[in-house]
Amino acid sequence: YRQHPAEPAHSRSGRMVADERRRRAREYLLTSAGLHDATKGFDFQRVLTVLREKGVIPPAGSDGKSSRPEWVPDEKDGKKWKRMYTVNAARLEELIHDA
Repeated sequence: YRQHPAEPAHSRSGRMVADERRRRAREYLLTSAGLHDATKGFDFQRVLTVLREKGVIPPAGSDGKSSRPEWVPDEKDGKKWKRMYTVNAARLEELIHDA
């Protein structure tokens, strides 16, 4: 499991994580509910397939899921492990720019 120094989020959808080396690369950690909300109106399984194919989220693991356990701050319990989708923000921006 990876540990990230996640910044507090302003919503329960997820968190932005700065690259440890302070490069421009960013990751967004989205809960399943957050990713569903961000892609509302689209077939969720198709969204996951396209995001995997384009390198925006990691390929599915041995469990068949693209979400991974992440150690994240929690308002109630301090910190805890939670399944999150890791979104490569730089790759997503690149795809949007090229579209």
